[in-house]
Amino acid sequence: DPLKRVLLLDKMGLLGNAYPSASVAFVGGGFNNALHNILETAGWGVPVCYGDNIKKYPEGDDLAKLGGGFLIGTVDELIEILGMLSAPNAAHEAGKKAAAWIEENRGASQIILEKVASAD
Repeated sequence: DPLKRVLLLDKMGLLGNAYPSASVAFVGGGFNNALHNILETAGWGVPVCYGDNIKKYPEGDDLAKLGGGFLIGTVDELIEILGMLSAPNAAHEAGKKAAAWIEENRGASQIILEKVASAD
């Protein structure tokens, strides 16, 4: 049963310590177009589930397309995805895709600084 071992955290400052032990994470937001930080989760190589209203958050769409993130619109979709991720190696493989996306997109600060400098 994919819902047997669930840890709910609703306190600032605890998530960074929990992600390294997680096999799957559900990050809040995304239901009312206010997605919380999924990049930290992906950076730990943890597949991440989140709400499907992410128009302002292209990283959510990118991760979903690669199979490292999972858009959730209903409870049934969440249960289905958690069931799929509980298959042997499924969460691990999805987590590798999430971490690879983070690695491929490193250096954003440098790119922004270069664009700002060239605009002067």
